[in-house]
Amino acid sequence: ALTGRPARTLATEPEAAAAGARTTPGLPPDALVCDVGGGTVDVIGADRTVIAAGAGETITVAVSRVLGIPRALAERVKRTPAIRVEGPHVAHEEDGRRVFLDAPAASDAIGRLCVRGSGGLVPFSSRLAAEEWRSLRLAIKRETVAANIARCLRAFDHPPTALVLAGGGALDDELLRSVAETLRSVPVAVGRADVDGAHGPRFAVASGLVHLYAARATATTPG
Repeated sequence: ALTGRPARTLATEPEAAAAGARTTPGLPPDALVCDVGGGTVDVIGADRTVIAAGAGETITVAVSRVLGIPRALAERVKRTPAIRVEGPHVAHEEDGRRVFLDAPAASDAIGRLCVRGSGGLVPFSSRLAAEEWRSLRLAIKRETVAANIARCLRAFDHPPTALVLAGGGALDDELLRSVAETLRSVPVAVGRADVDGAHGPRFAVASGLVHLYAARATATTPG
């Protein structure tokens, strides 16, 4: 109404996400699509959609509470491995290795857990060792989003041969592994969508809307 442009609703967001994710090359016909958003996980099959509250924002809030840091910083540190800076030139990696830093660390980073950013090291905690933070971070992802997806799958009559993750959350490699580990008792392959074979998992909804509109336009065109 504000723009004066006509608008039509083609599909719900889960339907659009599924349409976009199903353009992933080689996806089995019976695969389920899981759209990992900020507030919900939407698991979409051929005959039903199951939506559960608790997704990317749940991880952010949990990380913020565990570490006692602002949510904006939690959004950043939840995605990538951290290092504990032991001195101006030496850091302790999450796998136990000690490494030399490419550039001297700032004084506020020494003795603290940090993530690597485009502007250098970003400190966020002085209470945990790098290995402890890795265990906590993975546990948060397993007990929130991965557990939610597992609950959604129980609503389907038969387990699918494949589960493909779409949305921004699917870009998190650790989350992808956490989902696969949580579902290890189920004979299902877990993978990441590659929308149209070119765009990765993030643009499933946008691509799905385009494909749905094109299919509808073709179906209504005479001849």
